[in-house]
Amino acid sequence: MEESNRFISPPDRKEVMRAEMKSSAHDPETQCGTGACKPKCMTCCSNISCFTAFYSMAGLFTSTISMYVTSQVTTLERYFGFSSSHTGFIMSCNDIGFLLTTIFVSHAARRVHIPRVLSVSTIVFGVSGILCTLAYFLSPTFMTEGQGLLKGQDKGQDLSIHFNATSSIKGGQLCDGTDKVDCLNVDENIVKVGAPTSFTPVALTIIAIGMILQGFAKSPRQPFLTCYIDDNVKKTDTGMYLGIIMALSIFGPAIAFGLGGFFSKVYVTLEDVYITPRDPRWVGAWWVGFLLFGFLAILSGIPVFFFPRRFKPKPVDHSDGKSGFMENLKDIFKGVGALVTNKLYMLVVLANCLTLFMVGGFLAFMPKYMEAQFQIPAWFANIVMGIIGVFAAALGSFLGGCLVTKLKLTPIACAKLILGISAFAVIIPILGYFLGCDNPEIIGFNVQRPDGDLNCTNGCQCDDTDYFPICGSDGKNYFSPCHAGCSNQQGQVFVECACLGVNGTATPGLCDTDCKMLAPFMCLAFFGGLVATMAGMPSIIFSIRCVTDKQKSLAVGLSSFLQTLLGWFPGPIVIGMVTDTSCLTWSTSCRGKGACSMYDIYDLRLKRHMIEIAFKLVTLCMHIAMFVIARRTDWSQYGQEGVLPEKPEAETLMITNGKTKAKWTEYNDPIVKKR
Repeated sequence: MEESNRFISPPDRKEVMRAEMKSSAHDPETQCGTGACKPKCMTCCSNISCFTAFYSMAGLFTSTISMYVTSQVTTLERYFGFSSSHTGFIMSCNDIGFLLTTIFVSHAARRVHIPRVLSVSTIVFGVSGILCTLAYFLSPTFMTEGQGLLKGQDKGQDLSIHFNATSSIKGGQLCDGTDKVDCLNVDENIVKVGAPTSFTPVALTIIAIGMILQGFAKSPRQPFLTCYIDDNVKKTDTGMYLGIIMALSIFGPAIAFGLGGFFSKVYVTLEDVYITPRDPRWVGAWWVGFLLFGFLAILSGIPVFFFPRRFKPKPVDHSDGKSGFMENLKDIFKGVGALVTNKLYMLVVLANCLTLFMVGGFLAFMPKYMEAQFQIPAWFANIVMGIIGVFAAALGSFLGGCLVTKLKLTPIACAKLILGISAFAVIIPILGYFLGCDNPEIIGFNVQRPDGDLNCTNGCQCDDTDYFPICGSDGKNYFSPCHAGCSNQQGQVFVECACLGVNGTATPGLCDTDCKMLAPFMCLAFFGGLVATMAGMPSIIFSIRCVTDKQKSLAVGLSSFLQTLLGWFPGPIVIGMVTDTSCLTWSTSCRGKGACSMYDIYDLRLKRHMIEIAFKLVTLCMHIAMFVIARRTDWSQYGQEGVLPEKPEAETLMITNGKTKAKWTEYNDPIVKKR
């Protein structure tokens, strides 16, 4: 029967299609709408192309919200006094909710209305973004008028008047003989940028809850989407549709970094202030992005709710989902046990875990790394990230999907492609190590003061732990205005600087660097991201082809669980802790240590690339083992009749026996499938 269906004549095939369409028209589960409201005008939307278009928009904004927090790492640290360990924890909270639900959610993929679940999860994503903004609206700097940071600052007003309460906040220490802050008498409403306050743990809790809520919403996305598409299209087209959605979703981070850069150029209170983004006290309007993308995610999730449960006229032959809780639980553990003992599946998943550990950790702190390494402002680092890494990832994912679909890659061919990309990827961090800058020379910190200026700070009680860099009119960097002997300030300019000669002045921030490594670094990062993400779609296809059709949903869920548990979740935390070990000076207050003010950029670059090289070498070894086992595997056990073990005797038969060769060609032609 199967053989006869395989060679149906074109007229008969058209009749079959008409019959399927007629059957579909009377099946309520293949009609768009909800309940009794299923208008005929929506029939034209009942197809996989329309679903792909609408869900691509939903995926776009959910991925935007997920990545937006990465673009605001430096801003959040300055505003709330977080360390890199804190921000790493915040980004990992996204995965806590995911880990708690993904296995059970994945097992239910065959039992629920997938489009409606995806719609609700998208709306929850939007709510989580709006929730994060409460950390701003409940903060003392928002609730208190005329105090805290630069709120209420009139354009042109002398900063030293407004911030006279503490020497640290009034634009850097001035050489005025002021003693250090008395912790017993300090005003809690006057905040030092980057230093912790009593509100710091509250803000950390609010944002963490919002990120955990994102994790709950994220858990059904990959397993449900993969199963829904794979069940409703030809097997050879799955990669193409998933590739389109994945490619458009990766533009979400591009939007996140692009608009994140724009919002970083707007002051946090949306008011005009006298300082610029290069000033160490600058804090961008981080909360606006969470609010905007939250509402857009809610709006984009609504149309997805009205798509049908399936597009085919007959349901796929799976369990009806009427078994009890204990039976389902037993099925889950039994299925997980079978997957864990599948060598091919576990090798590709664990290799992806190592890759995502690096991606999650380094991507989370990439803008901050570029700020420190190349001495660029936060807004520019976000724009650079949007241009290189994210666009490269979108193009790489799309090309990977096209390669799988257009070349009709078998699982073994996918393994070859993954192995080749993995081998090439090892070269990227080796080259990246040499694309960095030297630590800036700062007088009062790592550079001795010229002999003629030894007495220029006599009488100044400079705090050697309070870092506020300035660029002098002599073209040199100074640890703070006090270390340059500056005794006054006019607007944004420090004046009467004894160490800078007659009429010496200085401006906030480090002097422009002569390091020219940013452009080569951008090119390498773009190329590396393009090549690495091309392996994403072949890895997904390989992982669902080396399991049976019944295991497919759980396999995707277990893969997501392990990749999150071993990759996305620990990555930002570990890399955040490693980043903190390269800190030279901290922003401190009476409540302790807050954000890092200055990094040893050579040490940071060394640690970053050594970790990446080590992880990629281990990943390469796993891919080699995966490829060797794949060549010796009988793929018929997974329902892949078109992929036979690569044995020498089979190749001999292909050459010597024309009939056998014809059958082999039929097996290896993915177009010839059971209908």
